[in-house]
Parts: sequence; structure tokens; C-alpha cells
Amino acid sequence: MKPYENKDVIHDVKCSVESCHFNDHDGNCTAEEIEVSPCSGTGCEGTLCATFIDRDKCQGCF
Repeated sequence: MKPYENKDVIHDVKCSVESCHFNDHDGNCTAEEIEVSPCSGTGCEGTLCATFIDRDKCQGCF
């Protein structure tokens, strides 16, 4: 089973980072909760999801 399968999604939270462990490949986030870093600079391009875990580096970490 893939690590993102059979998990509930956070409704109304979309994820476009396909390499994230919590992305269910349908653009939904399956993390129990998320933390979003503050904006930096003149726009929000620097905003990051601090919950991100690289799917390829997280084999069996949960």
C-alpha cells in the first residue's frame, strides 16, 4: 500500500506538490494537520508548507 492511500483528506486544502508524502495524487492533503510558514519578501511566493515530507525519502516512516 502506498503511504498516502486510505487516508482522510483535509477538506478545502489542496496540494500541488506531487512529491509530498501527504498528497493523495488527486491534489488533496492527507496530513492530520498542516503548518504554513509565513510569507516572506514582497509576495507570498516564499510561503511554504512546513508539513511537507518527501514521499521518496519517507518509506515506512509512519
